[in-house]
Amino acid sequence: MDLRFDRLGDDAIGIALAPRYQTVTGPEVDVERTWLDTFDWRLHGNGQQLLLAKVGDEVRLEFESADGHKLSAAAARLRLPASVDALPPGPLQEQVSAAAGIRALTPTAHVQCMRREIRLLNDDDKTVARLRVEHLSGHDRLFTVSALRGYEPDADRIRVMLGAIPGADRNERDLYDEALRAVGRHAGDYSGKVDLQLDGDRPAEETVRLVLDDFRVTLEANLPGVLSDVDTEFLHDLRVAVRRARSTVKLTGDVLPHVVSELLQSELKWLGDLTTPTRDLDVYRLSLAELAQHLRAADASDLTPFRHHLEARRRAELRRLVRGLRSRRFERVLNSWATLSNGDNPRLTGHGTTAELARARLGRAHRRVVRLGSTIDQDSPAERLHDLRKRCKELRYLLEIFASLHDKSKRRGAVQVLKGLQECLGDFQDSEVQRLELRRFAAEMMETGTTPPATILAMGELAAQLHTVQQRAREEFLDTFQTFMKDRNQHSFAQLTGWSPG
Repeated sequence: MDLRFDRLGDDAIGIALAPRYQTVTGPEVDVERTWLDTFDWRLHGNGQQLLLAKVGDEVRLEFESADGHKLSAAAARLRLPASVDALPPGPLQEQVSAAAGIRALTPTAHVQCMRREIRLLNDDDKTVARLRVEHLSGHDRLFTVSALRGYEPDADRIRVMLGAIPGADRNERDLYDEALRAVGRHAGDYSGKVDLQLDGDRPAEETVRLVLDDFRVTLEANLPGVLSDVDTEFLHDLRVAVRRARSTVKLTGDVLPHVVSELLQSELKWLGDLTTPTRDLDVYRLSLAELAQHLRAADASDLTPFRHHLEARRRAELRRLVRGLRSRRFERVLNSWATLSNGDNPRLTGHGTTAELARARLGRAHRRVVRLGSTIDQDSPAERLHDLRKRCKELRYLLEIFASLHDKSKRRGAVQVLKGLQECLGDFQDSEVQRLELRRFAAEMMETGTTPPATILAMGELAAQLHTVQQRAREEFLDTFQTFMKDRNQHSFAQLTGWSPG
């Protein structure tokens, strides 16, 4: 148990504990606490905390799990933001890695204070407990009593005696939460998920503006991480925000002024095209290790020159991306987007309510998926499956946007069956795109004349793997789509859209 006091003098501690305990006060040291988490709060989501603590000249990482289990490791050379791989190897790194995944650890809050330690001695002059005193902001002080082994009853008694001092306050205020509030934040204040609370009676145009503004805020939140290349997920979330906004304009933009929606749609397409090459290379780099595990004739080490080629290509594409995101054109896109989303000169008439818009557009998107999917067979060209995947994404985005208008259980059933269809179509398209890109990469590397034959052969084996994945997805599509079309699943969509096939 921690205790907090306001304006408590040093001698008051000795008076409160005398004559039972003597106090021996140590020197003051400077303490800095920097809490770490991923940008999307993955540690917090698991009930965990990670702290970089500097006490005097010593720097350590301190980890606490959801059940209170604590781990610590020296971290003198850690530079922030840091990948999980930069943490000291051991149990702490393993715990953090399981939660953070590929995301970098970034500072979320910082507190600096002075600390001194007071040893508490019994009548035999034996140390029975340690009292850590930290001077926080103003006159606020935090007291932590730590028992020495075998003297736990003394530590409990000391806590009771300190708690009886006038002004004592059991520390139910979380220091982390206070540090976050001091910088205008709270744990979990960013998520890449759509979390819109919509009013079904609100005019449709007003809601579309609000939705677009939410996606703009997400994009701008991720922009610094993209420019600094902190981790690959910043670009991923930025691209998802762009795709969601683009689909919103495409599917509901007719409630906005025509010239505005056309301009925004055009500029969002440019932004999507700008970010695609870097993201595609990220996907390749992230999936390469897994693909290499399935090599049979070749060895994973044969792919090292290919990995270096991908890294060089990404560096070049990232420079192009950063130039684009720092350009006047991008600045104008954000300004136009903000002006639209903030509702300058809204018409707010002639397009009904948000609930009416949701029902109509979900119904239309659902019909497109059903009708296109029903025309696809084993002989259909790959482009038809690619088009269906796009239509499924549009339906999924609308379900996310209008989620708050629907019963969770009804929406969950529709999303679950749609997700299964999307995964099948994703396997089909992604494997085809990666296979074609792999051939292009191999041609580029062969032109240099320095690529080992073993690398080209290994890349050929990867291409064969990807072809197998694509063929398997193609074979599974008809069964997957039939599952999507089952009466119970279509009933879930009908409850949201008012339309059912047949």
